[in-house]
Amino acid sequence: MNNKKEEIKKNYANEFKTYLDTQELAKNTVKNYISSYNSLQDIFKQDNLDFITKPEKTYKSIEEIYPKPNVLLTKITTILLLIKIFFKDNKEYEKHSKKYINYRDTLKDIVNEGYKTHEATEKQKERAISKEENEKIITTLLSKIKYNTKTIQDIINIRNYLIYAFIDDMHTRGDFITSKLILYKARYKYDNNYNYIVIDKKNKSIKYIQNVYKTVKHRGQKTHDIDNELYKYFLKLYNAYIKLEIDGEYAFYQDSLETPMNPDNLSKLYTKLGSQILGKKISLQVARVQDASVNYEANETVIIKSNKQGHTPETHNLIYSKKDINLK
Repeated sequence: MNNKKEEIKKNYANEFKTYLDTQELAKNTVKNYISSYNSLQDIFKQDNLDFITKPEKTYKSIEEIYPKPNVLLTKITTILLLIKIFFKDNKEYEKHSKKYINYRDTLKDIVNEGYKTHEATEKQKERAISKEENEKIITTLLSKIKYNTKTIQDIINIRNYLIYAFIDDMHTRGDFITSKLILYKARYKYDNNYNYIVIDKKNKSIKYIQNVYKTVKHRGQKTHDIDNELYKYFLKLYNAYIKLEIDGEYAFYQDSLETPMNPDNLSKLYTKLGSQILGKKISLQVARVQDASVNYEANETVIIKSNKQGHTPETHNLIYSKKDINLK
């Protein structure tokens, strides 16, 4: 009997993931939906989706564990998607869906009102870093880069500096971490399935070409000029891969230098750098919030920064800009 229940539970999970995979969603979006689905199963401890049939009771059960409106909103959005996938054209579930939609809209209003205050959360304030702390991280990472690159650790040191400095310059999402690293060629055909960090030896400059990011469907391919101070270090990294015969074409690899980095281990590495150098937790999301909060009432600034961060000026100003967070 237990095996049968597990099979039913597993089938729902598998079908849910299969549906998400067919929707051309960002990897993080798929991951968040699956995490939300799993947390719903943990709350209701059921092998089915019967909890959906009792909207009011479901709200309260979720609220007890996840009282924050933005987290609640994610759970309700997941329930609406489950109804769409598994109970399409079911009249009874259409009634339930309307109740969830009304509750979701109420949550949206609450969340948006919170954003409009431009007030940072306590966690954001704790993880914000000062200008001096930011400089300390940069100078510490730079000091570890050797003139001659001879070992894997030497490459890791270059990698760590470039990752932190790239984020400090662009404040973009983590999709840059899977970029390919290439030398500029006039007629190079870029694959739309990859991002690229392009080294231009003639002009001694770096460009970041975005083909894969959250809002690409609406904004298309984007090209960014990267701080030229990073040129010599990207070139150093490129040459180090050749020198140490690292077989690959990506910009950033995990410590073994065999597997490319991904957004998950990027986040862990970023946090680790803060802990090791400053003795405190730092986060990519807070770094973006800090950047967005500088001159957030100046339209021209918002347009430039939102383009780098990969979302609309409206999203940039409403969600990311805070009036009471430490600036760096």
